[in-house]
Amino acid sequence: MNFTDLAVAPPDPILSLIVRFANDDFPQKVDLGAGAYRTEEGKPYVFDCVRQAEAEVVGDHTLNKEYQP
Repeated sequence: MNFTDLAVAPPDPILSLIVRFANDDFPQKVDLGAGAYRTEEGKPYVFDCVRQAEAEVVGDHTLNKEYQP
């Protein structure tokens, strides 16, 4: 078997959001896609709605959501 025998996979729905964002000409758009959010000081920023949801689901809202090294 070689690579020419492989079927093309369907487009990834998450990646299509990146393309749609890039093609959107709205001047005040904000990219809230995958990634870590930081304050002006470079500290991890966790949205209040995430903290609230986390408290309801697991009861712990003290984690900073930093990626592990």
